Amino acid sequence: MPTDPLRRLDSVARHLPFGVLDFDAANDAFARWRASGEREHQRDVDLWAYCYVQRYFTIRFARERGTPSEVETCISLALQRIRKGYGKVTDPLRFASYASVACKNTLRNHRRDRRTEPPLPEQLAAREAEDLTADLDLELIRHHVRVALRAVPRAPREVAALRFLEGAEYDEIADRLGLELPTVRTYASRAAALLREDDRLRALYYDDLLPPGALPDAAQSGTAS
Repeated sequence: MPTDPLRRLDSVARHLPFGVLDFDAANDAFARWRASGEREHQRDVDLWAYCYVQRYFTIRFARERGTPSEVETCISLALQRIRKGYGKVTDPLRFASYASVACKNTLRNHRRDRRTEPPLPEQLAAREAEDLTADLDLELIRHHVRVALRAVPRAPREVAALRFLEGAEYDEIADRLGLELPTVRTYASRAAALLREDDRLRALYYDDLLPPGALPDAAQSGTAS
């Protein structure tokens, strides 16, 4: 995809009072609108949803085949789904997660209708084709991981941040933190278990389970040996 769509998106996003990737601010804006009903707050919600959906499909179609009309169709359908579902979001602070799932399912339906299987990202090449991780917004997942890690004790948190957010290998983490390798694996496993119980991360999936690869650098690989 050419850079023009991203440039147009930047020009629109400048009208937002917060960044497109500021998911907490988007959730807060949605909560304010639901509480007040004021059009100004709804404008922020609508504008964020538009920018988020534009960004989502511009990035997705940059790595797989797709005509401009396909991109526009997916954007339109996802926006319709999100806006029609405003009243169905029972927890306003999960609005960004709802938008991500709406985009994911729009893309899944599009791929099904097109009846072609797109290439998975390189880091998921060895995984099952039905793995949904590639269809979710990894930036949103990483955001939720960072938030969830705040509740993890310091030592496992440091290991988890290096493993899941930076993709560091176990031996590298052991060297950087001055820990024994078995300890690093144990901490990573404990942190992964806590992350899998996080409501915001679980909310990204209709089956309420994190499939393999859902966390950056696949949390299940951190199981202690």
